[in-house]
Amino acid sequence: MKLRLPLLTLALSLGAGSLSAQIASTDIFVFEVDGGQLGEIRRITDREGYDNQPRFLPGGREVVYSSMRDGQTDIYRHDLKTGEATRVLASEHSEYSPTPIPGTQSI
Repeated sequence: MKLRLPLLTLALSLGAGSLSAQIASTDIFVFEVDGGQLGEIRRITDREGYDNQPRFLPGGREVVYSSMRDGQTDIYRHDLKTGEATRVLASEHSEYSPTPIPGTQSI
């Protein structure tokens, strides 16, 4: 049985400045576990900035996560087959912790 698990990197410092003003730079990785064996590790985000709080959508083919761009966090969906990331929720306020609604493809 294969199981996909998200793996978050450790937070990296963004350089000089006060600690309270720094924002962690994180990326999201996925890999398969089959019979206790770790498969290929793939980075699905690769940019400076905050990409965090991943959740798999039902079916395991897409991941939703929070991403800080342009000064606020919005929700993005990443297609694991195509590698395409799309912003799915943006408002004038930051959004965090995308959570799939059971029995649907909605978050």
